[in-house]
Amino acid sequence: MTEPLMIWTLYDHPTDFPAGFVARKFIGGQPTDEFMVAGTLDDIRRLARNLAEPGAVCFPRDPTDEPAIIETWI
Repeated sequence: MTEPLMIWTLYDHPTDFPAGFVARKFIGGQPTDEFMVAGTLDDIRRLARNLAEPGAVCFPRDPTDEPAIIETWI
């Protein structure tokens, strides 16, 4: 059996955290209760890189994503 995929999605001032940047953790495509908040994009990217799986790849926002999404680390 393989482990479910861990994903971190980065957001730019989403409606539930309008004062900062947010990274939210998903497991197997399902949201979890884990998230981080930072004051700058560089800070939230640094946090996401440290928490993502080794060898994770950053995917830019897709035009069909909600507007607050910046990128996703898979």
